[in-house]
Amino acid sequence: MDTELATRRKRNPSVEDLNDPLKQAGYLSRFHDNPLRVNERLALPLLPEIFRIVPYPNYNAAIGLMDDAAKLHLMLRIIGDPGSGKTRLLLEYKKKSEIEAHYVAVPKHSSDKDLLLMISSSIGYYPYADTSSLQVELIAHINNQARPVVFLIDEVDNMCPKTRQKNASNIDKLDVLRFIWDYTRKYASFILAAPYDLEAKIQKSDENITNSQLYRRCPAHMLTGMPDEQARILLSSVEEDFNIILDEVVKNKLLQRIHQIKRGGLGVAIDILFRVLLVMVPDMKDFYQALVSDVDRNDALKLISHKNPIRISEDVLLGAMSMQR
Repeated sequence: MDTELATRRKRNPSVEDLNDPLKQAGYLSRFHDNPLRVNERLALPLLPEIFRIVPYPNYNAAIGLMDDAAKLHLMLRIIGDPGSGKTRLLLEYKKKSEIEAHYVAVPKHSSDKDLLLMISSSIGYYPYADTSSLQVELIAHINNQARPVVFLIDEVDNMCPKTRQKNASNIDKLDVLRFIWDYTRKYASFILAAPYDLEAKIQKSDENITNSQLYRRCPAHMLTGMPDEQARILLSSVEEDFNIILDEVVKNKLLQRIHQIKRGGLGVAIDILFRVLLVMVPDMKDFYQALVSDVDRNDALKLISHKNPIRISEDVLLGAMSMQR
């Protein structure tokens, strides 16, 4: 990785970065000659669209709970293991919601100010103030707009890095959301997504989760991983859509990764598969860029033009897996 790119990724996101949804989500702004050499996990928001991931158990119940929270101006947290479908759920709800909905993906090592700027920019508001004033200005703006709005905050665990204390996490940064909601609850609702293990870590820390003001305001909905049958349907649809053949050993390894929830589950598995396709399918970059440009998925698939199926071998898959953190 070149020095410029490494430096850019280490620093906290700037206001300019936060206004760019691809940078906000953590996507690469450009591809390298060999994507397998990019030693960084790709962000999830577009991957469900790329692979046409199907819904699975608890999906409709979760959507219904989110809709109730939005209409009643409540806070809600969606919890589940990595790959259980939290990001997919937020993005799908954003499409279906009758209420104005804004998706925000929190990058790693984000500060309170970063989060406030992301929320502000998502509704087209660009204040210039320090962190304490930002809260007040954002609250005033939401109340002045006087219309219902729901904020879908993904990867909130990135706001809670581990502390030096063993097994502890820092939850106090999230209290900024509780503060905003307390003064905008007539119009605003916040739906947060985080892995289940974040709660377990916080319970072991001094900041007991049951006593947190934020979590006392947030009912929870638990998601489960993808069942084997639907995981197989997903891989078959990938073969059909991109005109590839996954060797049996490749399918089995991908299925194993999907079911290994503690190692990232579905989220990591489709990340790996995306890397494989970028290397092996000549038109995959064009397809990806078309989706980024809001081209309909079926129209974007027409860019996949090779006639003979491309076989994906175990060596290629292992190469992609070796680059996965």
